Amino acid sequence: MEQKLLSHETLYISYFLKQNRIEYYDRLMEVRTKGNFEQWVKFFLRAIYESAQDAVQTIEELVKLHDKNADVVKNTGKAAKTVMMAILKQTENVQRNRVIAYEGYLQILRRDT
Repeated sequence: MEQKLLSHETLYISYFLKQNRIEYYDRLMEVRTKGNFEQWVKFFLRAIYESAQDAVQTIEELVKLHDKNADVVKNTGKAAKTVMMAILKQTENVQRNRVIAYEGYLQILRRDT
């Protein structure tokens, strides 16, 4: 973000901590009872590293999906609105107050959750 490469925060360390909550609590207890900060720092650095790796992978998948769908819209002979409805999905079968989802995008974001 400092170098203006990203416009939003993309590291979700809380997800890593949730996945590893037993180790998280164990490391905190080690700090509290034994003053073992080194294991806590190593654990937290691993959380940052794995969260960053996951963020990079997710961003790459989202860019790939975007590019693929942009090409579909650009290269079709149909009206863009018609093509976009093939990419977007209506979530409920109603006529008023419809909710439309970019399902491919949501599938990437929901991975492992």
